[in-house]
This record gives sequence, C-alpha cells and structure tokens, in this order.
Amino acid sequence: DHANARFMAEEMARIPAVRIVHRVETNLVIFDISAAGMAASELSRKLKERGVLINPIDQRLLRLATHHDAPRAACERALRVIEECLH
Repeated sequence: DHANARFMAEEMARIPAVRIVHRVETNLVIFDISAAGMAASELSRKLKERGVLINPIDQRLLRLATHHDAPRAACERALRVIEECLH
C-alpha cells in the first residue's frame, strides 16, 4: 500500500490542479486542489459519486489512503476519475 501511495502521488503531481503537500512515506497522500477553483468537499462528493472515496481535510486539502487489498489497477482507475473530476 505504501508503493501504491507513492505511485498515486507521482501520477497526481502531473495533474495541473493538484499539488502534493507532503512527501509520501506511508499509505497517505495529502494534496491541495486550490488551483482547481473548487472546494475539497465538492471534489470529494464528485469522486464518491464515481466510486472513489477521498476525504477532504479542509477547503483545499484532501487525504487519500491506499489499502493493501487495492490492486494497482484500482489506483489507476482512481487517477483517471480524479483527473476527469478536476476538468
């Protein structure tokens, strides 16, 4: 799950509206969507509607947690959904 978190952070850093806030050392990725022009709660709601659960921390930060039972393919799908929801 730590490897998937690093993978998610590396790939999400390529999305223009996303800024990874902390170096990823565990299964958690904290990211800032200030540049997206939407609240973190709105993105969280849009993601949930599409089956991706990521919780807002405040108006601009979200917390993504990877799990050992989620395969890389699930992470790749989540990345696609995140990118689509931010456009």
